[in-house]
Amino acid sequence: IDTTFEDSTSWDQATSKLYLQAFHETELGQCIQNVNVSCQLRPAPTCYLPSIAIEYHLATFLENGGSFISSTKYASTTNFTELGYNPDDYDKNGVQWISPYNQETEILQTCAGSDSNNGGAGSANADDDILSAENCVLTALGIEYGDEDMFEYDWGKPTMINRVMQVNVYKTSLMDLNLRMASGNEQGVDSEWRAGGYTIDGAMEAVVDIIEEGDYCWNSISSPNGTFCYDSCEIVCDNFGGCFDNSCEFLL
Repeated sequence: IDTTFEDSTSWDQATSKLYLQAFHETELGQCIQNVNVSCQLRPAPTCYLPSIAIEYHLATFLENGGSFISSTKYASTTNFTELGYNPDDYDKNGVQWISPYNQETEILQTCAGSDSNNGGAGSANADDDILSAENCVLTALGIEYGDEDMFEYDWGKPTMINRVMQVNVYKTSLMDLNLRMASGNEQGVDSEWRAGGYTIDGAMEAVVDIIEEGDYCWNSISSPNGTFCYDSCEIVCDNFGGCFDNSCEFLL
């Protein structure tokens, strides 16, 4: 570690990125991953990653803002006043996983612009190699699609607001939200977590404290029935006042 820290003083952003992307394959990265997460004993990234690598990684978020794509089910439970996991013994201020806003927006644009949008949630494909736009998004996020995925799951029975959203966490709010690299002890972590700030599918990730009104706005990416409609969705909020008040359409 000491040698890596010394060498890192001359790294540029590209070198730091390559180091972080490959870190989970190192002996140290594997050791950290294999720590029993139930004991919350994984070390903080500042203990084993060069500070310059962490700074470059988080700079992408500070330049572009944060984002996550999610079912609106969870936001509806707080009338869109708070987003994320509630505080616990480790995440004292709650936690939410995010990716850079520009990277998740690119996923949505790619899935919307491809010829794969062929029928909406629940549609059957004649060829399993052809993805609907909904499944295109899920695949890009590393999420399995099926009856319980965010586009298919009718949490409201029936859901009366847009079923799936992209949250735009303002870049000006990220420092106040304690933007940081994940340690792997946070709520929401699973067996596929990798040390180094990249998902198993190669997407950048970081975490922030629970997100409150004023720190974000949201865009719909599906209708209430789960059909993908990114960039042309009508905002549907039913009786959730906080839903429309925190939409990007209203705020921006």
